[in-house]
Amino acid sequence: MIFVLLLIVFYGVRLLIGRSSSENNGFVEYISMYAGGPVKLFDMYIKDPVQNTSIWGKETFPSLLKTFRSLGFDIPQYISKKEFRFYNGINLGNVYSAYRNWLSDFGLTGVYFLQTIFALFYSLYYYTLRKIGYRNHLVSLIIYGYMAEAIFLHPIDDWLFSMFVSVGFIIYIAIFNILYVLITKKLKF
Repeated sequence: MIFVLLLIVFYGVRLLIGRSSSENNGFVEYISMYAGGPVKLFDMYIKDPVQNTSIWGKETFPSLLKTFRSLGFDIPQYISKKEFRFYNGINLGNVYSAYRNWLSDFGLTGVYFLQTIFALFYSLYYYTLRKIGYRNHLVSLIIYGYMAEAIFLHPIDDWLFSMFVSVGFIIYIAIFNILYVLITKKLKF
């Protein structure tokens, strides 16, 4: 019920956020464009790829590259937005799935490699938590829950490497652990 409600809200706010091209689309048309669009868009990208610059990992690791740039490394500025594509006059958007970033940066071998890392990371994390017991490691369970959004958003975009493989996320984990200890443990100052 909550998921259906979220879909209705998602459809309802489309005009408020500037999606005026979808004004004549019905609920099913609009939702199916987002649900099925990444498959067609990725297919279109494979058939007609955009020329990628020679910046290593620019679509897969944007957070890390930004950090390296701020530390003084010579990494050129670039626009990280993907191109919009049309099919038979219908705007399909710019949501390509996680595989587009990986294919653009590292080719087919990179897609296999990064998908393997993605699958192993989440599987090993889950089964390790399950084996040692959720209640024994609540912080790890909460962090897994937070990072699980990358699993659900995988058909839309890559979040594991672009969002969670970053210095900012390491800082987030450190601050979260400190706050968790301060809130749940009785410490004397």
